[in-house]
Amino acid sequence: MARLPLGGRRYQDLVKTIVFTGPTDLSGAAMRLQVRATPGAPGAPLVDLQAVGSAALEGITILRVETEGRRFRTTVQIRVLEATMRGLGAPAEIGGDAVLAYDLQVTPVGGEKAVWLEGEFWVLAAVTGAGGAPAGGDVGGMPRPRPDFGTAVATFQIGAATLAVQIGPGAGPRGQDAAPPGRIDITATQGQTRFPAVGDFSQFGFAYDDAAVIELNGQGLVPIDFSAPGGAAPIVLTVGADAGDVLTVHSFKLVGADPATGLDRLFFSIGKSARQKLREGIALDDARQSNDDDHNNALASLMDDGYRRIRLPGTRLGGLDKSGDYLLACNAWTNPEAAAGGFDALISSRGNVRSDTFLEGDGPRVSRIYNRGLGYALMANSLSGDPKDNLTNIGARRVGFYGAVEALGFAENNHLVAFAGVTGLTFDHCGFYGWQGDAIYDAHGFKPTDTAQNFDLRVVGCLFDGILKQNRNAISAESIAGMWVAFCTFLRMTLPGMPGPIDVEPLRTTGSDQAAAIKLLFNRFRDFTGSAMTMNLGPPDHYSAGLDVLMQGNTIEDGVLGFDVNGGVTPATIGAEKSDHNILVRDNHLRRVSKPMRLRGACGLDYRGNQHQDVDAILLGNLEGYANRRVTIDENRWLRGGLETGAVLLHDDTTIDCSFSRNELVDCGLRQTRASVLVIGRKGDVELRLNDNRVSDPDQRVAAFAAMGNQIGTISPRSEKSGNRFPDGQPPSAGNFNPPAPVRGVVATYVSDQQEVIQPGQAVPHDVPCPGATVGMTFRTYFPARQPSATDLYITSGICRVTNVVRFAIENVGTVAMTIAAGTTLLGVEEA
Repeated sequence: MARLPLGGRRYQDLVKTIVFTGPTDLSGAAMRLQVRATPGAPGAPLVDLQAVGSAALEGITILRVETEGRRFRTTVQIRVLEATMRGLGAPAEIGGDAVLAYDLQVTPVGGEKAVWLEGEFWVLAAVTGAGGAPAGGDVGGMPRPRPDFGTAVATFQIGAATLAVQIGPGAGPRGQDAAPPGRIDITATQGQTRFPAVGDFSQFGFAYDDAAVIELNGQGLVPIDFSAPGGAAPIVLTVGADAGDVLTVHSFKLVGADPATGLDRLFFSIGKSARQKLREGIALDDARQSNDDDHNNALASLMDDGYRRIRLPGTRLGGLDKSGDYLLACNAWTNPEAAAGGFDALISSRGNVRSDTFLEGDGPRVSRIYNRGLGYALMANSLSGDPKDNLTNIGARRVGFYGAVEALGFAENNHLVAFAGVTGLTFDHCGFYGWQGDAIYDAHGFKPTDTAQNFDLRVVGCLFDGILKQNRNAISAESIAGMWVAFCTFLRMTLPGMPGPIDVEPLRTTGSDQAAAIKLLFNRFRDFTGSAMTMNLGPPDHYSAGLDVLMQGNTIEDGVLGFDVNGGVTPATIGAEKSDHNILVRDNHLRRVSKPMRLRGACGLDYRGNQHQDVDAILLGNLEGYANRRVTIDENRWLRGGLETGAVLLHDDTTIDCSFSRNELVDCGLRQTRASVLVIGRKGDVELRLNDNRVSDPDQRVAAFAAMGNQIGTISPRSEKSGNRFPDGQPPSAGNFNPPAPVRGVVATYVSDQQEVIQPGQAVPHDVPCPGATVGMTFRTYFPARQPSATDLYITSGICRVTNVVRFAIENVGTVAMTIAAGTTLLGVEEA
């Protein structure tokens, strides 16, 4: 039991509130408080208080029962009328206080009767109203200082449960707590399902469809709908700022007829509404029972109770104590590789968090969630391939997630947090440490046949530290449309043979009109195996809404691969692909990385403005039979590139329309003299433009600028090598990649077999008879220094006026056929 003093002035009502906080629901509990001269004094008590229906009456009233997770906060009022206080024994010394004894018995519904509170009962001397007081009394005792009523909090045990109790003053002037609040009209309906299914409610003055007057003690609510009282039930607001909100009802009490209406009146208290629970945070420890070994039950109870903003207060002693430690592991599985049922056991679980769940900590080093290798710390699974069924708006801020790789080693599918079918997943300034599989797994599901779709993953300002390099990826994102990873740090991770820090497979054709936007911005990668960014894309035509990939401003150090792009396009399929992957890689810094980039079947990639130091070669292909198209590697800089192979660019598979131009190469190649070729072709057909590069070779390492091996297939006549500069002298060998010098200008061949060379910038009129038939035109353009993507064909109909001119953009090489109306004049062809 708890021990606290209780007291009040002799010549006024004593009104006190007692607040019990603990796991016991005191709705409907029986309570009795007695006062005697001393504990165990025989005879009738001096004060005997029992439950009453009105806070204005002498006795005990339960004002409200509020829920806080798995705990209840019960506010009880006791009232002792002035007449009773006057009649209590007077002290022997005039002006003294009478010190008596009291205790409070509580019998919860279905529970045992027990004394919950005891202590001294003080009747304090007063001035006003003391005219009729006796000259001396019969209550003895030594004078002593008065206690500080109403500030102390006591705790006590009931079984395994701990309760807290505090005595405070009344809520205001006499009678305020018990005064009838504003009455409200309600309409009762049968739409609720949490009310008791049986019961006669006619005693309350209304039927299910009648109007009634209800007093809500201490609650200023607006009109509401509810079905009937009893148990814990929802109330739905119909008007006001929180219209449509749902609250929980506790403690119905019949208090008699309303004199104005003749209807019976009912007191009840309410808990926090659903919207309040969504808006307001609650500490995870507030829902934890003393006999819980972890926080799984606490989180489950908060989810069931409707709380979604979960606070994780950090350690209070600079991280040295355990007050900021939280133990969470979704109990859907132990380890799929070893557990009975394996991955099949996962499909039935929705996880341990729901839509709108957000965890808020004080920092990843002081608010720490451990999964102890027992499963996912957080999990959410929509169990659906339809994005309309997705969970929404889940995340964490300033929280640390700690795995068990140091104790248990690698486990490919034991992730720290795992999600499938989520729209709006956010991690903001969190930390992820020592995971066994992935730190964040946001994927199509937990079985190969699952088809969940994910949208809008945002990871900002987070730290990923794999500790032992005995894990898979930091972030695995599959079937994802909309992903932003920015200002994060990735350290010490990835087992050899695994993808690397970030592994992405964007959402393919699903009928969704959301483009698969993937943004990797201003992150730092250091000391890792695999690729900093692995993208398993598949052919570009698989994306109905298109791809939009940007990798910008990242720093990548001490790794194997910078960017690894697998588009899956082959020489047999590349002709049918109408779309591009649309990838931009720019302004990144790569140091001590074996291969800055590897492309396997990629279409439409621009690699520009990147800085390289102490790296090896970019790989166009991987000797695996892929085909790349429209790859631009321009305006980059290498300082000591080609340290392993001697090359900065290795052409290993078929490439169509590739540019390696206007780059700066400084001191590149193997460390031996004259042992390196900077651009090497080893296999596949080649269409490569090597123009206007600057190669500084102060130590004479380069033997040749570009050379093709004996497995190279067709070298396209559109390949080029011109304008390259060697300020330290030409390499001794010209290599065997020497396309003919390009023809400057435009060669246009018409069906009339007339030919004319038109210099760049000119639009020379050329009259062609136009009988109104279809005219075929074969053409080729050569502008290698400027590398235009198209030429412009100008025609006009009738008299040549500027407003009549029609411009056609035409690809560099190809054939075009068009119908020319009678009287049309061909003006010419010029550079775009």
